[in-house]
Order: sequence, then C-alpha cells, then structure tokens
Amino acid sequence: MKNHLVTVMKFTKLWALRFVKEKLEFEGIECFLTDEGFERTDLSLPLGWNLKVMSNDVERTVRLLLQLTKTYDLDNIEENDTIKNLKKLMVPVDLESYSFNLCQFAFTFAEKINAEIKFLYVLEDPSFSDAVRFTTSWERHLLMDKEEAYRKANARLVKFRDELKTHIPEKLLSKVKFHFAMHTGKCGNTIVELSTRYKPEMVIMGLKDKDSTDNEHVAKLTQYVIEHIEYPVMTIPSEARITDLSKIKVMYATDFNDRDNSSLNKLLEIMKPFEPLIHCIHVDTERNPVNQERMDEITQLLHKDYSAYRIHADLFDSVDLSMGIEEFVEKNEIELISLTAQKRSFIYKIFHPDILQKMILSSKIPMLVFPIQ
Repeated sequence: MKNHLVTVMKFTKLWALRFVKEKLEFEGIECFLTDEGFERTDLSLPLGWNLKVMSNDVERTVRLLLQLTKTYDLDNIEENDTIKNLKKLMVPVDLESYSFNLCQFAFTFAEKINAEIKFLYVLEDPSFSDAVRFTTSWERHLLMDKEEAYRKANARLVKFRDELKTHIPEKLLSKVKFHFAMHTGKCGNTIVELSTRYKPEMVIMGLKDKDSTDNEHVAKLTQYVIEHIEYPVMTIPSEARITDLSKIKVMYATDFNDRDNSSLNKLLEIMKPFEPLIHCIHVDTERNPVNQERMDEITQLLHKDYSAYRIHADLFDSVDLSMGIEEFVEKNEIELISLTAQKRSFIYKIFHPDILQKMILSSKIPMLVFPIQ
C-alpha cells in the first residue's frame, strides 16, 4: 500500500532526530513523527519519537539510515548551524478541510521568516473518554479501540498530506521545510507541553466557520493554549485570506503596562520581513485625560527608540473595548491584530467579560497574541 506509514527508527534525542530528518528530506523522503505507543497520559509526553515514512520509501530510507549510522555517531550528534538557524512554527491541525486555509498562512509565514513547520495532529486516546471500565472485557476492547483509532488516524494523516499539496503552490512546497507529527492525549495539554520541547517562534491555530457548531469549542481550545503557553499564538479565522502580506497593516493594542515594550519588540522581530505599518493604540473607554498623557509618553518613546520602524501611537475613543478595536480595524484597514494576554485572576473574571474569547470568535482577520512572561 502506497498510503501506509511504516516506523523506521525511534529517537530519544531531538538533535539526532532533526539531523536524520534533514538528511532524509534532502533525498526527497517525507518524514512523519508519531507517538504510536499510547503509553502516555495527557500530562506526560513520551520519551522518544517514532520516525515514519511512506511504505514505498522504506527500502531507500533503510539504505540511507545505514549510511548515516556508519558515517555519523548519532548518539553524540549535536545541533548543526543549518538546523539551529532555522526558525520553527507549530501548526495544530484536525485534518479537516478548513485546515487548508490555515496551512496556506503557515507556509507564507514560514517562507518569509525562514522557518520549518511542524503540523501537529492530536489524537484523542479512547481511554480518556471510555465510560465503562474495569469490566472483564474492558482491557481487550480498549486495546482494539486504540489500534483501530491509530490505524484510521494514520490513513487520515496521509490523505491530508496528499490533499495539502493541491492547495499550496509548488514554489512554497519546494522552499519550506515541513513535517507532520501525531501525538495522543488531550489536545490543549498536548499542544502546550509539546511547545516546551519544540520551542516554536509561534503557534498558529485555525478557527472554523462562524456558523460551525464546533467553533466555540475551537475558540475555547485556542484560549486555553494562549493562557498556558510561553510562546506567541496566531489565530487564523476561516474567512481570512492570504495576500502577499508585504507592508502589512498591524494594530497593536496597548494597556499602558510595562510588558508592552517586550511584546512590541517581539512583534517587530516576527513581522520584520513583512515591512509592517504598526498602529500602537489604546482604546479609551473612560475618556480619562491621564490616558492622553500616557499616550504622549508612548509617542515620544516610539520616536526615540523605534525611529527605524513605521510605527505610531493612537488614542481611540469607544464605549466598549471590543467594539472600539473592531471600529479601528475597519477604519484603518488593519490586516493583523496584536495584543498581550492578561492573567485572569478571580477579581479580573468578576469585573471583566471574557474579552479574549469574544475577540477570537468575532475577529475576521488574524490575531497575534503574546503571553505574559
């Protein structure tokens, strides 16, 4: 079967895996990383990675692996400069058709910032939702369920890979390094935990159509990741469409706190290849004169420290924060919203509606959310 995945090697060291994957991909062999053992819970990742290839590539892969093991000491291999200088994007996908739009954004960003892409599919372990336990036949049926779920997931992964190639221009496919990884567990926990290993520059997550019954669930998952991850998260609405993204118009929402400088620096670093025009705004819902004074201070800071960039500050009046952001976006033809996530303390939850989730659900353009360090 050509659409069958075969495990060819298991790795316990990430640098060795990336080194071998790089060598195989150079020879035109696509690599898949999967967690086929179902040996972990949602709170602990497996200690190794299973490297898989298509069944029709197995013979050639084995020959190459034998050559590599003779030439290199894989146990002591270190991260080389080629891999070290390559940035990383993590893109969770559920292998449904709406994910292709998300993947187009990922390829465009990866090509611009010189990054590889890890397309991550999280398979829910059947044992997590199994209601009937500890019966005589429970363990046998559970094992059968796991094996069947894993077999179907492998087939879906290969099918998605094939269909993806029809949605991405050949030029991008040839220029951007990417691979697929599959893990089992709870989706939100797995994404957060894997990010601590992979250390991506950014996690890119897609949203379903506004009319989809699952859209609120996806928004809650996205919010969970944003609130627990240490890396920036970009959300891609289903209706957002790729442009050339050059000279992109970005709105960065500030709340006049010390974290803004750090997030602004990260925003400029990520968006530098796109030559962005950045509007640093504060939505003034109180019409407080002090806010204008603080915005004047930010303007002076921008002129002093960020004169090399196209960036300026705005104070925007509105009776509602979300409404004010929507109005500013429409008025200024903004193509990307950026903000810093806020820790939701008990007091914050009482006095503030869930603005972040509301924005995730309602935004028609991508959002880039930075975590609080």
